[in-house]
Amino acid sequence: MKKHPLFFKILIFLLLLLVIGMIRSSHKAKQEKAAASYRAQMQVSTDTTATKEATVSEETLSSEASQNGESDFSAFYAPSNDPSDYQWANDYERSEDGTACYVLDGGQNTTIFGKPVPTCEELVTLVDTNSAITDEFKPFVKNYIQTWLELWPESDLSVFRQNLSTLCIDRVSAKTIQEKAGSSGTVACYINSENRIYVSEDLELSDPASDDCIVLTHELTHAVRNGAFTKDAVRYLFRFSYNTMPGQIPEEALITLFAHTLQGRMDPAGFYTVPCNFFRIILDCLGDSYSGTDYVNHSVNLLADRMDAYMGEDHTSWEILWQLSCLYESHNGETIDNPPADYDLLLSYITRMYCKKYLSDGMPSSEAEEVFHALCNELTTNFDRLITPYDEITPEALRPYFEACCKKMGVSD
Repeated sequence: MKKHPLFFKILIFLLLLLVIGMIRSSHKAKQEKAAASYRAQMQVSTDTTATKEATVSEETLSSEASQNGESDFSAFYAPSNDPSDYQWANDYERSEDGTACYVLDGGQNTTIFGKPVPTCEELVTLVDTNSAITDEFKPFVKNYIQTWLELWPESDLSVFRQNLSTLCIDRVSAKTIQEKAGSSGTVACYINSENRIYVSEDLELSDPASDDCIVLTHELTHAVRNGAFTKDAVRYLFRFSYNTMPGQIPEEALITLFAHTLQGRMDPAGFYTVPCNFFRIILDCLGDSYSGTDYVNHSVNLLADRMDAYMGEDHTSWEILWQLSCLYESHNGETIDNPPADYDLLLSYITRMYCKKYLSDGMPSSEAEEVFHALCNELTTNFDRLITPYDEITPEALRPYFEACCKKMGVSD
């Protein structure tokens, strides 16, 4: 048998490529595991360009990854020691414009921005010196900052500081708002790429508890959490979650409820009605374990972790958040890829969560029935305002799950 040095060199080269490919695939699979652990629908894009290794400060970055106990990730930035945010914060993409890094946790904001966490005074000064925020809006924005930090003083508003330097609030026509937002029902929007909030020409801010004030507060909260910053040829994209994982609806509901709190409104939210009804129950059950601070400082992962911890379940929360997004978007005319066959899991989950807090062992059935009616009222609040009814959410649909909880808790006749 003749020796063929060139043949063996080619063979070794191909084997080396195969091994490298297998390693990269293994790393990519680990990155995607948390994203797709419960459903195949909840996946981050698997664009082949996203498998390329990042080249920015690799020595420092790999050191940070090792400190998180995940040195085998093909990670590009490790912004936090919080396990619930590690995987997300290390996802990255490449585009024709260069490297883009998603930052879903605030653990490395001071490193990225090169500044300490901003103070209230610093943020207020930025409002005063930003000529793009007109005098009619300056008092509102400054009050927003002060109220937020009074309620949630541990919040890291570094992203908001970055946005505040150029943030603009524009009064425009309803048509312009809808064109900017790409939605016919939108009354205001924050366009991150423009760092601009569009509000109605008729917006009235004289009553802090008015719907108009809730709307502006909602949009400001988008600017608090979402932003973009370029440093050393890297585009950092600050997000609460990926739009596809589990969608934007959980964030919209959260900031609507936070807006009500900031403006002193105790009545149920009139925007994003169904998601807000669900999240009002979720936040009530989570209590002090989830707040505005957690929303600003961490990502949707922490919210999911806290939900799982409360329920004593593993990864169920991702399915719940996804189903809630599907339910809302399908009722608003959006096309959903691989929608759930039904929403039984969602209804069961919210019923069990509510019962976990409000049912007690051996509770008389008459008292349990009051709990059931309270649950139904919470979930159907403001349904009379809806154009499209939610036939999935009815007392009849909730009853079997409630009775199962009663049986488990030993509710007596």
